[in-house]
Amino acid sequence: MQDLYKESSTCVARIKELRNKLVNNNNALVEPRLKIMEIMKKKENLAKLSHVFKHIYDILLELSEVRNLIKKKEYISALDTINKINEEMKQNFDDSEDIPLSKISALSSVVKELKNLTEDIKNKLSLEFANLLIEDHKQIIASVSSEVISKFYSDSLKTNEVKTINSNYINLDQDFQEKIKVIIVGIYMTDSVENSLEYYYGIILKEVKNIIIQNLLLQVDNSPINIDELLNPMTKEYSILANSLKEMTPEDFLQMIGMIYAKIYLFIERLSIYQKTILDITLNLINKFNFANKLTSMTSIDITDILVTVVDVVQVEIVKVLNIRAPQSTKLLGNDIFRFFVLHNRFLSQCEILTGKFGELLQKTVLSHIKESINNYHSEKMSLEVSILDKDQWIPEKEITEDFQNVVNCIIDSAVLDPISWKKDFLFNKIENLKSDVNFTDTAGKNLKSFITIKDENYFVTTSLISLFLTVEDYAKILILIPPLAYDISNNLLEILELYNFKVYQLILGAGATKTSGFKTITAKHLALASHSISLIICLIPYILEFMKRHLGTINLSEFDQLVKAYKEHQEQIHLKFISIISDRLDILINSPSCGLKTLDWSKELPKAEDGSPKPHSYIESLVRDTLTLYKVLKKYLKQDITQNIISEILNIYVIVLSKEFSNLSLEIENLKSHVLLDLRYLADNLRILGNIGEEAGYKIIKNVESMFEKSQK
Repeated sequence: MQDLYKESSTCVARIKELRNKLVNNNNALVEPRLKIMEIMKKKENLAKLSHVFKHIYDILLELSEVRNLIKKKEYISALDTINKINEEMKQNFDDSEDIPLSKISALSSVVKELKNLTEDIKNKLSLEFANLLIEDHKQIIASVSSEVISKFYSDSLKTNEVKTINSNYINLDQDFQEKIKVIIVGIYMTDSVENSLEYYYGIILKEVKNIIIQNLLLQVDNSPINIDELLNPMTKEYSILANSLKEMTPEDFLQMIGMIYAKIYLFIERLSIYQKTILDITLNLINKFNFANKLTSMTSIDITDILVTVVDVVQVEIVKVLNIRAPQSTKLLGNDIFRFFVLHNRFLSQCEILTGKFGELLQKTVLSHIKESINNYHSEKMSLEVSILDKDQWIPEKEITEDFQNVVNCIIDSAVLDPISWKKDFLFNKIENLKSDVNFTDTAGKNLKSFITIKDENYFVTTSLISLFLTVEDYAKILILIPPLAYDISNNLLEILELYNFKVYQLILGAGATKTSGFKTITAKHLALASHSISLIICLIPYILEFMKRHLGTINLSEFDQLVKAYKEHQEQIHLKFISIISDRLDILINSPSCGLKTLDWSKELPKAEDGSPKPHSYIESLVRDTLTLYKVLKKYLKQDITQNIISEILNIYVIVLSKEFSNLSLEIENLKSHVLLDLRYLADNLRILGNIGEEAGYKIIKNVESMFEKSQK
């Protein structure tokens, strides 16, 4: 026990000694080294903190630089800096730990601010994109005077070609292209294509409406006004505008619309140049920069839809303007109809070339107004033709100029080819509308004739026929220049030709001219001239028909066949009327109470001529005179074969009737034979003037009468 106690005491003493030694070692060796290690750790932490502070400082400095770059409108550099900051923010706080800088409290607001700055740049780029294009648009259009624009557009209408004012207008300068290129790069970097196009869409529509407003407000008020208010029927401005538009002459209105179209067309043409330029820049950027992840958005930057929408909006607003003036636009006459159609149609065609889309709404409205104008024009032409026919004295015009001969020549030539004179430069030249006086008798410096010539045949024309052919020419011009209404025009042509046939029948065969023109009776000359006029129309109808076939493609021939048939039947009735007139005249000469064939005292001595020779009776002289007069009239106005047929029918009646009437006379009358044969030889001698048929008829009558006397003697 003592040994154990002693040993344990020794151990405790040694432990105490060791503990004292450890305390001494700790104080002398460990604590200084721990302090050194702690100091080194603090130094390392300070270095890390300094590095973080430097990052924070750099990021904040770069953030400030972004703001300055945005103020300077250096958006691409600002976006590059933002992208750099975003990359830095993704770096770890400590390389040994996965803690990004964005998690640091001091930088917690930077992420949000970067998003705000990016959004701000996106909006500014959209604004810059729209403003750059709009300002260029305004500057270019403002550099062209109204006179130049008006001349440019009217010239393009006359030559049927689209010309530009000068190369400066269609070419974008290098500085502009560089500016738009920088903005487009920024748009791609911010992925704001859709936002930029949407903003530009709103600006461009407002600008194109302003062009319309500027021209409409010339008669209203110079104060700023929205086009929606101007064209809103509920506003005061609309009432003022409506009254102003309705009071404008057709020329002033068409000039105003022409100016609007000219400026709009130049506006759209410039817009199409932007379209091509932007697409070219896009393709170059795809090849030059690594935007693989934005390839879809880059290839979608196309303002074609905006281009099409601009055209649509313009057409909608113009339709509103046209509808305001509809009562006046539907009463256009002559050349104004051509101008109205070509003005609108040319604009639509030009827009279709630029956008690939045709304006159906505007076309439909324009055609509706023109169709109603043509209907009104047709009604006036029909009334005018009736009025001229009612007043027509049925006397051939004695002085026909080359101008009217050219009208007829053009109608004939149109069967194969549209005459140049119907199309050349008449749309925008001052052309007087042809009125009811049909002034083709201005003889100053003209070669005059009393007839027109068609394929070596001469035709006389009356006032009403001249008017008819001028109307046919007018309708032919309309049909050429307004193809969509070709079917309506063909019906109008058919109607006015039917009207002429009906009225001539009513006036001549129906004797209506005795009331309207003051004729005592309808003479053979009136009938012959009516037949002559019908022959001329029948001659020209096939040419008119061929002309319409060329333009309509298909046409209902049955209606024109019926028309020609009606004319021929009318003419045949006129020819029968000649025979009827002579038959009636013959009946009078036979049955006249005083000196008719039946009532004559054949036993009396014949009257003597100046030379003492016996004269024929007055009835036979009248018959000869009437026959020869009719023959002269027919020969002058009718074709030879028709004249021969009519005269032949008349002579056959003479042979039959006279032979019968002479056979009814009492053969016991003294000197009957000598007196009758004297009359008949007088008739036969004069009938020789009619040619073989006259000579033959005279011979037959004498032969029949002589045969009668021979039989009586037997």
